[in-house]
Amino acid sequence: MVATPGEARIIGRAEVVSPSGHVASSYSCTVCCPDSGPYSHFNPNAYVLYVNGIAFANGNGDYHDCYGNHYSGAFSWSSMWTNNTSIATVTGSNAQLNGIDVGTTSVAIQYQFSEWYLNSGTCYQYQGSAGDSAPVDVLSVTWTTPHSLNGQDGIVPMKNGTPPQGSPAFVDSTTITATGSPSGGTYSWSTSSNKVTLTNTTSATVTVTAAAESDSTRDVTITVTYTQNSHTVSQSVPFTVQKPTSMAYISTDGTGTRTDCASGQTGSYKKITWQLTDKNNNPINYAIPTYDTINNNTPNSCLLPATGEGTAPGISTGGDGKWGPHFYGVCSTACINGGSCSVTGTQKYFANGFEIDLSFSMSCSSVTVAGH
Repeated sequence: MVATPGEARIIGRAEVVSPSGHVASSYSCTVCCPDSGPYSHFNPNAYVLYVNGIAFANGNGDYHDCYGNHYSGAFSWSSMWTNNTSIATVTGSNAQLNGIDVGTTSVAIQYQFSEWYLNSGTCYQYQGSAGDSAPVDVLSVTWTTPHSLNGQDGIVPMKNGTPPQGSPAFVDSTTITATGSPSGGTYSWSTSSNKVTLTNTTSATVTVTAAAESDSTRDVTITVTYTQNSHTVSQSVPFTVQKPTSMAYISTDGTGTRTDCASGQTGSYKKITWQLTDKNNNPINYAIPTYDTINNNTPNSCLLPATGEGTAPGISTGGDGKWGPHFYGVCSTACINGGSCSVTGTQKYFANGFEIDLSFSMSCSSVTVAGH
């Protein structure tokens, strides 16, 4: 250590010499000021979210010490805001970005920092403020599909076999159309389910074809991803594949004594509207090709032949999957002059190629089908 009279500070120096290694090292202790910083910036330096969605802004604080080393650490900001609150806003101190409307804005921060420097052996501090900003893109992708259970999902029916002569083509596909904003981006559709297949997966409208019946309602998820300026936003479409399984009772639309029987006959009739449903009792809201056949058990007390009337191929249910009013009736000579008779049997309905059986019982005064 060397101390010079009149000097305010003492500098210590250590020397290490290795003659055999031909190495000499010298170390000195200088005045070292506190670390300077933080010099803050957003990380990541861009954000994307969708309308009504959220994202969280994060950042790093850069520091450096008197030896020229740099490192990152925590930092805080004195204020944070967005430049267009009609596009996105900031909530409180947790830096939550809220997507308000489609468009582009930026998020900005104001922060404080300390900068230290050495002058004539003395450390001096400068306190200042600075800012940083990052772009914020608010994207939107919405979807529509023509058939749904509740307006917030999609459905598609299964088909079975080949349509008989005179029947409309069976239905087993539908479409979903996405709309991304701002416009001009690209679309990508995907699913991990084996219950549907997708075609046209890079267009705004994808075709969905049924492959296997859903086990439960909305157990299929189809996802559309919209990309705009290298930013992406996704939406999922809950989906159900429906096999025509049963016919739910909707209403009785007429009942009474038949007046259209042949001379010497009379009987009763009933008109019933049914709803085509899947195994989970969900309505199949499609126009489904249908027909039916009827088999009267023989013998029966109404003296009717074994085969009665049915609905030949050529019609479909309504677009909501309702079938009817369906006419049921009996005409028999046994019903004349207050007589009585009964006939029971099974009516075979075919919807999109799947058979649904309903039992019936008819008498001179009443008709009952599947308990109704």
